[in-house]
Amino acid sequence: GSVGSGKSTTAIAWFYELMEAYPGITILVMRKTIGEIITSTFTQIELFNTRYDIEAEYRRGANPFPQIRYPNGSRWVFRSAEAVLEKGSSKDTAVGLGSTEYSGALLEEANSIPIAAVDTVAQRLREPSGVPVRLIAYIYNPPPNTHWCCKRFHTKEALDPEVRDDYHELKFTMEDNQKNL
Repeated sequence: GSVGSGKSTTAIAWFYELMEAYPGITILVMRKTIGEIITSTFTQIELFNTRYDIEAEYRRGANPFPQIRYPNGSRWVFRSAEAVLEKGSSKDTAVGLGSTEYSGALLEEANSIPIAAVDTVAQRLREPSGVPVRLIAYIYNPPPNTHWCCKRFHTKEALDPEVRDDYHELKFTMEDNQKNL
């Protein structure tokens, strides 16, 4: 969807409701760089919390990584794709998430995150939290047809028929989303 269409706010609201329903869960937020995380997604969640009078504790520092924690123990954990990737001699591998576990993930500007970082996220949605359906929200503006987002989600061959129903695309435009904006 387009800038200002409510993509991120919708994902934030979805995950916040999940955090309220399942106290103590952890949601991963990933962008390409830590600078993008702090100036954009972290700030958007902070504004969301302020707008709806949601109490939270904020840690912007990178030691070990930024977090937003709610009184019920649920938290947003922010990791950059750059920190997750380990540069190898032949190709990038994603080892930076270690053995961490999450109940969901928000990949903001997913089209700017390298596929190696994206592919490790699904492996980490194993937090023993009781959340029945683990969701990864891929938020991005339309990329070129050669991009991994298109290859993975927008071609007939992209999804194995066995898992095709596990993926749902929501398009956001300012014109179509006015009542919610």
